[in-house]
Amino acid sequence: MSKGGTYKHRDLKEFIIDKQVKGAIAENLAKNYFLNKGYLVFPNLTAQGCIDMVIINQNNKIMKIDVKSVSIRERDGYPVMRSRTLLQKKLDVKLFYVDVNKRECWFYQENENHLKRRTKVEKL
Repeated sequence: MSKGGTYKHRDLKEFIIDKQVKGAIAENLAKNYFLNKGYLVFPNLTAQGCIDMVIINQNNKIMKIDVKSVSIRERDGYPVMRSRTLLQKKLDVKLFYVDVNKRECWFYQENENHLKRRTKVEKL
């Protein structure tokens, strides 16, 4: 970023590529996590969409997953927590967060108490 808070064209392009690479790494870590837990994993074949993968556990329970890589706000150091879209809510898509740097993951769950919006953090 240049002085004054504006992006130079090259900086913005690098930012977008870095974000895409980070997202791809997060999705691959999530796939490995679920495979190691014994799930069948069916990844999305397109780059866009509200579902990144469908997973099935040993009891044939099906879950639709949207993988989110953890992003930290520069201004306060807190993670950005995203909400499900209306379509994701309708389809019962679960948000699965992956912290690429710490190699940790958790599910997001709806809760009025912001301190209870994530499940137990697990190592990848």
